[in-house]
Amino acid sequence: MRDRFRVLVAAFVVLCLAGAAAAQSLPTPEQYLGFRVGTDRKLATWDQVVRYMQLAAQASDRIRYEELGKSTLGHPFILLTISSPQNLARLEEIRADQRRLAYPYELDESAAEAIFRRNPAVVLITLTIHSTEVAATQMSLELVYRLATEQSEYVEDILNKVVFLLAPSVNPDGQVLVVDWYNRNVGTEYEYSPLPWLYHKYTGHDNNRDAYMLTQVETRLVTKILYEDWFPLVFLDEHQMGSSGARLFVPPFADPINPNIEPAVMAAANLLGMYMFHKTYAAGLTGVQYGERFTWWWQGSAKNGAWYHNMVGLLTEMASAWLASPVEQRRTRLYQLSREEEPSGGPRDPREPLPPPRDTWARTNYPRPWLGGTWRLRDIVDYELVLTWALLEGVAANREMLQRNFYTLNRKAIETGRKGNPFAWVFPPEQHDPGAAAKLLEVLGLAGIEIYRAAAEFTADGQKFPAGSYVIPMAQPFRNYAKDLLEPQSYPMRPVRAGETPERPYDVTGWTLPYQMGVTAIRIDRPFDASLERFVPAPPAGALVGNPRARNVAFLLPHEWNASAHAVNRLLARNDVEVYWAAQSFQIAGQQYPEGTIVVRPTKSARDPAAILEHIARETHVRITAVEWPQTTLNAWRLRAPRIALYQPWTANMDEGWTRWLLEQYGFPYTTVHNADLRAGNLRARFDVIVFADQSKNSILNGNRGEWIRPEYRGGIGEAGVRALDEFVRTGGTLVTLGEAADLAIDALGLPVRNVLRNVPASQFFCPGAVLEILVDNRHPLGYGMPERTGSYFRNSPAFELVAPFTASEPRAVVRYPTENPLKSGWIGGPEHLSNRIGALEVRHGSGRVILFGFPVQWRAQPHATFKLLFNALHWSAATTATVP
Repeated sequence: MRDRFRVLVAAFVVLCLAGAAAAQSLPTPEQYLGFRVGTDRKLATWDQVVRYMQLAAQASDRIRYEELGKSTLGHPFILLTISSPQNLARLEEIRADQRRLAYPYELDESAAEAIFRRNPAVVLITLTIHSTEVAATQMSLELVYRLATEQSEYVEDILNKVVFLLAPSVNPDGQVLVVDWYNRNVGTEYEYSPLPWLYHKYTGHDNNRDAYMLTQVETRLVTKILYEDWFPLVFLDEHQMGSSGARLFVPPFADPINPNIEPAVMAAANLLGMYMFHKTYAAGLTGVQYGERFTWWWQGSAKNGAWYHNMVGLLTEMASAWLASPVEQRRTRLYQLSREEEPSGGPRDPREPLPPPRDTWARTNYPRPWLGGTWRLRDIVDYELVLTWALLEGVAANREMLQRNFYTLNRKAIETGRKGNPFAWVFPPEQHDPGAAAKLLEVLGLAGIEIYRAAAEFTADGQKFPAGSYVIPMAQPFRNYAKDLLEPQSYPMRPVRAGETPERPYDVTGWTLPYQMGVTAIRIDRPFDASLERFVPAPPAGALVGNPRARNVAFLLPHEWNASAHAVNRLLARNDVEVYWAAQSFQIAGQQYPEGTIVVRPTKSARDPAAILEHIARETHVRITAVEWPQTTLNAWRLRAPRIALYQPWTANMDEGWTRWLLEQYGFPYTTVHNADLRAGNLRARFDVIVFADQSKNSILNGNRGEWIRPEYRGGIGEAGVRALDEFVRTGGTLVTLGEAADLAIDALGLPVRNVLRNVPASQFFCPGAVLEILVDNRHPLGYGMPERTGSYFRNSPAFELVAPFTASEPRAVVRYPTENPLKSGWIGGPEHLSNRIGALEVRHGSGRVILFGFPVQWRAQPHATFKLLFNALHWSAATTATVP
């Protein structure tokens, strides 16, 4: 027996030595890069980071490397799984147990307790979603090296008790763009020149606002980690913030709290936040703060979505350097209020020191305030190493509690849902836009929500619903997530005295998806019985129905469906069909069709129009009806493919990126134009319509200024661009403005329109992100396919009135706000300022027109209910009056 024991010990020693030898083959990050991580003006590239993580996985039996997919621009999106070799050997068992905890319908308490005792806690950390926040990805090299090589009891205890999922960057494209740009300019007079384009192809900084709409590849990959593959108990997203205040924010978060978050989730987040708070101060670091600015309210980022899945979502925010260039800040003293202000009348010169910190009051949640000095990339790396290790230590120490918390809250959600109030949400199969309803169900399903379809008619809360209705029961683990996205929000704004400005919420106050997307979703409070089948959401099945072999065939598309715009774009690219909008209602075979119905007529050269239309119907998920066209005259607009220009400034405008993404999703060909293109003039020869995304008048005219800006990216369109736009419209072009860009059109073109909210102080009107009701003239071509009333998004947007209604400009309101309070979800202060005001209008100008959208019709690709307004504006720009033959 003793000899056998010696053999086992010897074998164990050999294995340890072999593991140590393998680990020793991994170079340190400094050896690998040729410089210490965080060195001034030095950044590792994404290719270097990826290769180092591959080397770490090859050298260490504690690390697994996986490429989950490709980013938008085709770079590797990677995930490391880090734990003890013993845990990695049974990883699939651990993963399966996480799913059992997530959906504990058949997991009793004794079986759950066995999981708590034997399993490590799963924690996910994501880094550098915002790519100018470069430090965390750089830091990950030193973090991984220590986890791969250190043989201490401290590290081994963490590895035994934790499965650590590490995504070194959840925006690899941005890492490439930002680091390449910085390396191009560092050491030159343009070292501080900002990246002139978005650091994510479409979203820029808003990539952290996509967690429930899931429009981007990277967001879907993170969501798959969270709600399909792993169900981590804890999720930390490491960020950076501005340079002038506190050095580090850690949880607890600030008020207000969202009532759909379980207090036990908040308590666990507070506990782990205190681990980070304690460890950073114990390490002698200063300027660490909790409980301010970043709140418990908002939905939108991935770590916030985790709260509603009973996971512990955490955020850290580090003060920033200028990428890898140090930042100087003038010093001050404790309890000293600096009177020095940022310069006015122009941008701050980033080469000059920052004004002293203004928040110098020591207090419980900020005991050692930052008082100024030099701040380097290496400082950020050091702080992030401390806080990351603190979190791993805290998760390891509370392994069983975190698992029990997750399991218990998921069981509680199921039991709460069974009691009702609400019991379910029901989506009738007949929707204004079935594609929007399918998209809403799809994003809920991808986030782990269980969806069902009724196999037979049923009654709930006294209403009858047909077979085919979709049902989301609330008796499911992640009910709070579904509930929060489906019900209206009521933001608890703190009361203020008359004349005072309300508090500024973090991001937005309301987001209710059925309102934004124009989807009918009915809340059912009382329990009911129905024959339900699990359903995996999918786009509507496109089909050609009716009589496609009619002798005088016409094909009708519903203007109500956003997908019809995609189908129209496919059809306009052909020369064997003609596409019309009906300018009046009409009737065929007893069926009434409204104004705006899309009519497609094959030309004589069309060989098999039915096959063409059927193929397009299936590809674009549209239901197309073939009819025998009557020998009658129908007034219409004949469409041709519009020549679209989308203005892209050198200021990295996120709204432009979202607009570009939306156009591509629906098949609108467009040309990106920059300042020089507009200043060059002769625009009408090239374009039918020019679109300006939400951007201030000053920013459009002047762009980025300063001698530290690379010359080719300085300035805006200037007066020459304004003259060219005026000529473009006067000679028959269409100018479309979104949001604040309306001010440029109104002022520069002298339109008889006033932005009634311009210069209104926030103490009188304030709406920082809410869903409002709008009234639509759906007999106007811009309103074709819209219901008379629907929801729209509003975020401190313009609203209009006509100041000279009887001029040659012929303005016409297409969207108005109701006379009563328009709020549907979120918060608004001073709603009377919107009473009967105009939200969107058409103004004739010379031979052309200007279309002003005050509210963001395409806000972060969320409000499907108002996409059509933009689509109609684009198609109408190339339309001519006609009759359908």
